[in-house]
Amino acid sequence: MKTISEARVVDAMHNFASSLRQLWEKQGEEHRQRLKAEYLSKYFQRRLGTLHMEQGKLEREQDDTSNKTGGSIVPSESGVSPLDDLKVDPDTMKKELEEEKARHNEALILVQNATSSSLQAGLIPIFEALSNFTSETVKAYEHGRIRNAS
Repeated sequence: MKTISEARVVDAMHNFASSLRQLWEKQGEEHRQRLKAEYLSKYFQRRLGTLHMEQGKLEREQDDTSNKTGGSIVPSESGVSPLDDLKVDPDTMKKELEEEKARHNEALILVQNATSSSLQAGLIPIFEALSNFTSETVKAYEHGRIRNAS
């Protein structure tokens, strides 16, 4: 019985536990990416609403100014219409939101792939090691029993 080693079983279980720990870390990263994407989405929606209100206000002011002066939209100090200034910010925010959603989707795919492969890849070696350990233990028991019976 002393020659039977449970080391292979312990190693297989340790490797599986390490695999699960890595999976847990990937799930944490996916969770952080999801929260960040959700936050950016909500922020984008709030900011877009604010920009639409500001745009409406500027358009009314421009209409009032053009009615009084008989001219067209007055450019800002940079030479760009204030309405054009408002268009840049939503586009940038939308691009950032799309990039964050893409990063989240990549993290989600990694977690799903790791989950499906880690259970199968981790449990098979454990059961093989347990099977070998059990087989060796039964052989040693039978060998010891036969020697004692003689």
